[in-house]
Amino acid sequence: MSIGSRYLISLTGNFSFEIAILIGYILGMLWNFFINKFFNFRSFSRKTQLQLLTFVIIASFGLLLTIVLSLIFEWILQIYIELPVEYSELFGHIIALGCVMIYSFACHKLFTFRGGIIRELKHFHIEKLKNDY
Repeated sequence: MSIGSRYLISLTGNFSFEIAILIGYILGMLWNFFINKFFNFRSFSRKTQLQLLTFVIIASFGLLLTIVLSLIFEWILQIYIELPVEYSELFGHIIALGCVMIYSFACHKLFTFRGGIIRELKHFHIEKLKNDY
């Protein structure tokens, strides 16, 4: 969803590469939340609004990672591999999304569709304290 949206948005020529990534990422984020909630994790233990809030927090950091990594990989592919801009943008974006996908899955599994960030961190802190004594 993210790559396809970014590509179609880029074809219009009205948006920069970074803005196209942003719009595509937001569309993909909303789609991914509902797919993960109902099909992947089948999580109904927390309110949907709280899960969505946690999802957006984690995905927002993922968006920053996606933009930074896309630009880095795009630059590498243009300078060292000498790919044309349209290919270096596409492949840079794909590589970045692959990297961010690992981060996103782990964080959503641990926080979004479990107990939430605060609850999980409190639980981790309590367990650490128990183990220290």
